[in-house]
Amino acid sequence: LEYKVDGFLIPRPLINRIIFARSRFVNNTVLIWKDERFQKFLFNYYLWSGDIKCLEEPIKLMISFFTFSSDNPLPFTHVNLESFAQTAINDKGSQICIASETSAEKLRTSYACNDIMIFGGENVEASTFVVKTDNETKLLEQFERWNIETISNWSNYQKIAIHITATDSKEPKNGENLFNKVFDDVKLITRYLSGNATSSVLSPRDGLQRGSIYAIIGFANKL
Repeated sequence: LEYKVDGFLIPRPLINRIIFARSRFVNNTVLIWKDERFQKFLFNYYLWSGDIKCLEEPIKLMISFFTFSSDNPLPFTHVNLESFAQTAINDKGSQICIASETSAEKLRTSYACNDIMIFGGENVEASTFVVKTDNETKLLEQFERWNIETISNWSNYQKIAIHITATDSKEPKNGENLFNKVFDDVKLITRYLSGNATSSVLSPRDGLQRGSIYAIIGFANKL
């Protein structure tokens, strides 16, 4: 069996090594559940400032896709989401990718929803990269440096990558081809956001960065 995520098929051996979660706002509480068993974990309204110890596996990377309804009356924006995520950075030392956009239509169940992917556990590594240039030569050099300094050290790992970018991104149009040229052993999937979207990464090492995001997750092969 395989688990399908945005058109990308993840091999079954990797499924049990990924933590999947989704959330919805219900009565000012965020309900988090994982897998098809729908085990509910309660967080407070601001999501990351709640207790995330219910996820026993060590968290390496959290990716949050936040969608506001077109008639959203909520008093916070992407900047607030970044502030809330900083609490999780301080508490857990995890890397957090945040993408937020406004839906062209009203959401059926609430004014906002948040789909989350969480990667962690033993023998799992994660690294993030934020595109800061529109120059193809510079971007290629930065990808090569990222590979040399970090990703190439995962020699015994199966690797996947998630690319988060907006339709009006300043990233070079050839960005994904450059990525594939450097990381030819990494399966890449892309999440395209609308033009009103914002995406950012928070990490203990680099702090807050905004722009198109590449996140690589590695799963150690069992000997």
